[in-house]
Amino acid sequence: SNLASYGAFWYPDGYTLRVYDLPSIQHRSDETFRYLNNMTKVDLQSDGTDLVNDCWVYGGKVQKDITTVTAAGGVSNGVTTAVNGDWSQAAKNAANVMGVSMNDQQLGVLLAQIKLESGGNDQAKGGTDGLSDGPALGLLQFKQGTFNYYCRPPYTNIMSGFDQLIAFFNIPNCFGQITGRHGWSPSGAPLSKATIQAKPATDNSWGWPFPGTGEGSFS
Repeated sequence: SNLASYGAFWYPDGYTLRVYDLPSIQHRSDETFRYLNNMTKVDLQSDGTDLVNDCWVYGGKVQKDITTVTAAGGVSNGVTTAVNGDWSQAAKNAANVMGVSMNDQQLGVLLAQIKLESGGNDQAKGGTDGLSDGPALGLLQFKQGTFNYYCRPPYTNIMSGFDQLIAFFNIPNCFGQITGRHGWSPSGAPLSKATIQAKPATDNSWGWPFPGTGEGSFS
């Protein structure tokens, strides 16, 4: 029997198969369901071949959606290169942007690793080691494939020392993977591949909902 041809619906009740027409199983609840008020999840399904329902959805924008880094990061002091050959400030800046806490001892080990790998020259090119993945490059002597795995946009230039520092801080337990005394081989899944939108350390610009950002209005 083709129940759909008669607009009928059935469901099992123990050993009994109950069949109803649609008006018999429809009823008004007269309840208002509000997301994140009296319900935590919404799953809407529709059949466009015979659309008969009207959905009125009320809501307001709570905050402006932005893609950023971890909660503690995203702040840049602007230093992205060595200062008189010293990468300390650039390393601190990269850690801030990535939201990574770095103490003086860890900074010292990182600077020692930089000196060991490239002598502080972010344009350094290592020799071939016989492997098919090419030479080691840049400040921390990443292989290109490894750098591509750990870098985060827009910091994707392997020959930029700051971009390599960003990639370094994107490695899980990054300080546990270097000693400053011998070569290293990064491992583990990157912490994030989301695009970074770093803010300056002092940001006095207007934000949402002021109209200068393209949203909101005064009255």
